[in-house]
Amino acid sequence: MKTARNVLTVIVLVSSLPLCGTLSAAQEPIGATVFDSMDQVELWQPKDGAVCGQATERRLEGTGAVKLSFTAQPGTWPCIERRVRPQDWSRYTHLTFQCYAETDGPELPRRAMVVVVYSNNRKAFASVDSLKQGAWVTVAVPLGPLADAVNLSEVTRLKFSAASGFRAGSKTAFYIDNVMLIAAASDTHPAEPKRVVEAPAPKAVPGEKLPLILKINPMKRADFDGATVPAIAEPMDKLGGRVCRGEFENYAFIINPKRELRGVTVTWGDLRGPATIPAAAVDARIAKVWWVAHRLARMGSSRLKKTPWRLWKPRLVADVLVHDDALIRVRRNVPAASRPELAREEVLNEIRVGRGDRYVVVNRADVPFPADATVYDADRLQPFDIPRGLKKQIWLTVDVPDDVPSGTYRTTIVLKASGRPLAAFPLEIEVLPFDLEPPGMVYGLYYRGRFDIPPRGRAPDNYAKTMEQYRLELADMRDHGIPYPGCQINLSARGPKMLDQILDIYEELGLATDRFFYLRDQLLLRHEPGEIQRLVATWSEVLKRHNPKGVFYCYALDERRGEAITAQIPKWDAIHAAGGKVFASISVGQFAYTRGKLDVPVLHGGQMVEDQRMDRGFDAEHRAEIELYRQSGHCEFWSYAHPFPAIEDPELFRRNYGTAMWRAGYTGMMLWTYQSNPTATLFNDFCYDNYRNCTLAFPITGGLLATVQWEGLREAVDDMRYLRTLQKAADAAGRRSEIDRWLRSLDFSTGDLDRIRARFIDKTLELFRAKYKKVNESERSPQ
Repeated sequence: MKTARNVLTVIVLVSSLPLCGTLSAAQEPIGATVFDSMDQVELWQPKDGAVCGQATERRLEGTGAVKLSFTAQPGTWPCIERRVRPQDWSRYTHLTFQCYAETDGPELPRRAMVVVVYSNNRKAFASVDSLKQGAWVTVAVPLGPLADAVNLSEVTRLKFSAASGFRAGSKTAFYIDNVMLIAAASDTHPAEPKRVVEAPAPKAVPGEKLPLILKINPMKRADFDGATVPAIAEPMDKLGGRVCRGEFENYAFIINPKRELRGVTVTWGDLRGPATIPAAAVDARIAKVWWVAHRLARMGSSRLKKTPWRLWKPRLVADVLVHDDALIRVRRNVPAASRPELAREEVLNEIRVGRGDRYVVVNRADVPFPADATVYDADRLQPFDIPRGLKKQIWLTVDVPDDVPSGTYRTTIVLKASGRPLAAFPLEIEVLPFDLEPPGMVYGLYYRGRFDIPPRGRAPDNYAKTMEQYRLELADMRDHGIPYPGCQINLSARGPKMLDQILDIYEELGLATDRFFYLRDQLLLRHEPGEIQRLVATWSEVLKRHNPKGVFYCYALDERRGEAITAQIPKWDAIHAAGGKVFASISVGQFAYTRGKLDVPVLHGGQMVEDQRMDRGFDAEHRAEIELYRQSGHCEFWSYAHPFPAIEDPELFRRNYGTAMWRAGYTGMMLWTYQSNPTATLFNDFCYDNYRNCTLAFPITGGLLATVQWEGLREAVDDMRYLRTLQKAADAAGRRSEIDRWLRSLDFSTGDLDRIRARFIDKTLELFRAKYKKVNESERSPQ
């Protein structure tokens, strides 16, 4: 058996499977078998355009690694596979291998490889996340979850395949070595029929040879599970970057201790520079790991509808941001060997209720959330413990004041454990000398919250709100760049004074009033055209008292098709006659039924998959649909469900609701939804057959728990603000056509969004400097 030397030891997360690359504290390795030392290339067969060869230039030990090289082409899946006589893998827990990747493209796709295990004609897939270009990476694929799809006691073939996402024409090579099967001990004591253990409890692999503090880009998907260090983490030098006044910016780091730590604190002082940014402008939160629903393998939308989420595997991932680490805890009930009927382990998310130590399970359908329960988080980060073998990810959010002078501001982040110094590093931001423009896109949300009905209990609710909670949530949307919350308060029953009150709140909080989005499609269900025209005329008059340019938008019947769309047109005409407009969610292929009278189509993204990109696959249909609306005189096209807010991937939300959405031709979004589940299933990701919990910020008593995707959406808005600022600077410099040509050359679908924003900033600074230089020269010239 080969021994890997000088290998970047990173257990890569296999995104379609839970707990990938982790072993519980009780799961010590007890055996290993070499499946293939990769010294005999003739055992592997290339397919679908792949070239297979022995690579001596990249090897760990032995003759060499097997090289899978290919030139990416649309619709192909280059791969190598090895067929074997039936082998029994059922006693093994992991398939491991080492991979070195290189490509002539700008970077590897986030999911660059798929591992496929066959049992005769059945197969199971595992997507490999975060291969590192130019370095050896160790990949561990847990075999247990594959048992649902294949018979592990009769494995007949293994395949390594390129995933989708490579730029057409790019040349890529994978060097694969040391393919092994690993057996680990069970973490269940045979004498116990069932026991409850804390989770996660996996052995810290990797991390033992990594620094105590590592920085990590919070806007990159890392699938942090609390036990392993993501491949994208880097040794800490400092945190920070370039920001603008009025911007919220996130930074993150991981604490990777070699021993148990207790009473960990994170503190900092004022940021000093040309002026002072108070320490209170920085907020620290823990990226809390809990169980989420996760499908086993990639599937199309047709199969998605037939596969209940409750049958899919759970996984641990950092999703919610909390100040008090003890607010949420995760556990699992492990079935014992003596209880074979418990084929699957039960995973539990528990949340603390009240001010004491009482916890309730929140992810089981048979355990509804108590209607009288309160849930409190702290206002600031509380001391926390890190058990041996685990890690913590800390997010820092800097709220840059609107009036701070440009320049560099610094402070020091200090970590202590049990009162003793642990680590310290600088936080340094550069406030840029220009202010950001609005994004130039409509950013709205479906919002079900309403303060006109009394809450049904003391428990948090996505629907009935206290006035305090209602205002807090609207302010949260504003701070995340969403100025257009939809309204579901029944204005037909409450009258124009209710609309006046809502608009007063919008104005006090700084939300937009040039458009008002009324989300109750009951307006069309319960009223005839004449009554609709009267109501909309009254509401439009109230809106114009607050904003003379205000337009009242009415929601048509939700997601209708065919003649059910056309049948609404007389009521749409009544809305238009009253000065209002009509918007509605609608699927691709329904344009003809609108007769050109739907003012704003909110186009359904089509799927709830985890690797959507705005300009791939299904979106070609969306582009064609947008063009049909454009040719009929429409100028607004919004997106939603692209994806739903259930996926813990800030980068995906930043990309798909930011520059990629703009590139695809959309002019805005109306995303379902800010909060989706009622009180009984408020925090439950496993409560629906075909959908997950579509929540961006969980309501708690007098507060909110933001999700990482919610923060990603804020970055999407900021990316558009930087883009619009660049375009405005180009207009002022008379260089707009040049900048637009340059923008068309950028890859918004797969490019590094941080690098793209940096280039926006560089170009904007260049234009401002050229403008100031021209002004100064004109002032010095003789008159």
